[in-house]
Amino acid sequence: MRGEAGGPGPGVMGIGINVMPDDAARAAVAATGNVADDVQANCKPVPDRNALVAALLAQLVPVLGDFPR
Repeated sequence: MRGEAGGPGPGVMGIGINVMPDDAARAAVAATGNVADDVQANCKPVPDRNALVAALLAQLVPVLGDFPR
């Protein structure tokens, strides 16, 4: 990573979405003392993954312009 002190620096945004985790994944998260939420637990029926990504991008793309490049 390069940048000047107090100056702009690079940034990366990552998004992870738990859609339908299996029991092993839930147990692995629970073993850390956390609870993982997921789409399946909150949406019936579970939306198509492509539709989910399209909806997420439709909300994110307009606000990304608020961040300087």
